[in-house]
Amino acid sequence: MTSDFRADKALRTAFGPVYAMRHVSTHILLACISKDEQVQEFLASYDLTTHVIRRGVGEMDEEPGRVEVPLAEQEDRSLTLSTAGAAALARCQEQPSVTGQGAERSPADLLVAILDDPSCGAVSYLNGCGVDVVALQRAVRSGQVPDVEDAVPPELRSTRDALVGRRRYKPRELGQFWTTLLVKVMPFNAAAHPVLWARLEAGELSRQHGGKVRTDDVLLGMLRTYAVAQAYPHLTKEAKADYDGGRVLVETGVDHERVRAVMASTDLGQDTVPPRELLKDTMADGTSALLDRLLSEPGNRSVRLLAAIDVEPAGLRRPAGS
Repeated sequence: MTSDFRADKALRTAFGPVYAMRHVSTHILLACISKDEQVQEFLASYDLTTHVIRRGVGEMDEEPGRVEVPLAEQEDRSLTLSTAGAAALARCQEQPSVTGQGAERSPADLLVAILDDPSCGAVSYLNGCGVDVVALQRAVRSGQVPDVEDAVPPELRSTRDALVGRRRYKPRELGQFWTTLLVKVMPFNAAAHPVLWARLEAGELSRQHGGKVRTDDVLLGMLRTYAVAQAYPHLTKEAKADYDGGRVLVETGVDHERVRAVMASTDLGQDTVPPRELLKDTMADGTSALLDRLLSEPGNRSVRLLAAIDVEPAGLRRPAGS
């Protein structure tokens, strides 16, 4: 490749976090350029935000090789790349810019170059997320954002947007100070914590009706998060077993649409034991345990809701000792 790689201002900014790294693979480069506004437009069609990509590639092994690549007009700056990463920069410099702006290359140019290598870590990651890499590369080259069907229906998109980091939950009535604080200030993968995710979603639902969190809010929150989790398996692969509560409900014919309809049309009364008290020690468990707890008080709204649709709570409980 040429002795120095010529990056535009946006790409130099994207490289900022990796200058000091001892080894940078293509999937780390992907995470860096995902912060660029133009690149974000193309990846957004696949719900691949920087929040999602950083967590996904952080679990991947380093690519082999170590190549020092100097940057033009940056005498004190260079990148230590994997062999695949250095090859991507070489292709990026050699290929025509997708923006057509001289010798300097943009984050979009680097994305196109990375996508040329089907064996690199970045492409492997994208494949695992269900991305049509050829279509994505074609879209970036043409400057046309890819037209991809949304993975979830409109009524679940707010839940999905919280999962992928487009918006942040405002915790309500979790009953755990440190958990509440961390959710407020730290980015986290909600899919890896399905009970917490369902509780956060329940808090959002309670805002809609203007009252405290109710047990049917938690039941609906569990079903909404389960439905979204099924659409994004690459985000939930480490917590599949923890979604069994939602799975059992859906297999019984109880889904988020049906529950929402009953909540809107039926007077379910008051909870005998409110969620903050009923669920105070369930955060570390899976949604099977959460469902068991929601079914444990016959006088609660969640149990009345199931009765309203002729579902016997006893048939949903796990056998003792399981």
